Amino acid sequence: MIHKFETASSLGEAQDMLRSPNFSLSENVVLEGRFRESEVEALEQAPLTDNSTAEIIRYEPDRVAIKAYAEHASILVLTDTWYPGWEVRVDGVPTAIHQADGLVRAVYLTRGEHMVEFMYSPESFRIGLTTTVISAVVLLSLLVISRFKMRHRSRSVRKIEQSNGNGFGSLAA
Repeated sequence: MIHKFETASSLGEAQDMLRSPNFSLSENVVLEGRFRESEVEALEQAPLTDNSTAEIIRYEPDRVAIKAYAEHASILVLTDTWYPGWEVRVDGVPTAIHQADGLVRAVYLTRGEHMVEFMYSPESFRIGLTTTVISAVVLLSLLVISRFKMRHRSRSVRKIEQSNGNGFGSLAA
């Protein structure tokens, strides 16, 4: 967990900052995005190092759960690739996720114990799922309507055949 950060407005700017000989990855993080003013103030008051800890308790391709203790306000950096579609919850509450050092994920933590869950839930998946469900409903509806029409047509043909007596309608000799 880290307490000091700098912000970058682009990936290129973040890379330039990281290449600086004065930049220490063990003490600083470069973030794309901004914290709230209260978070910035809390981080500025935190010492460079403290007894904060983080333990990964669950690691799956689309979900990472971390038990964390922040002695002071901190930035939890998960050195796992950042990609659009990742979301984070801290103690069950959706929280802003930040791209850190140009390629990994980070989240702000207040002082105390926290359960942090990173979940991959891309918008494209939700759109695809919604489209699939709508398509399935439309296809099932068309199938039901088609079967209903076939039964209705079959009954109508039988009634006509029965009324003509021979099953061939008026074509009988």
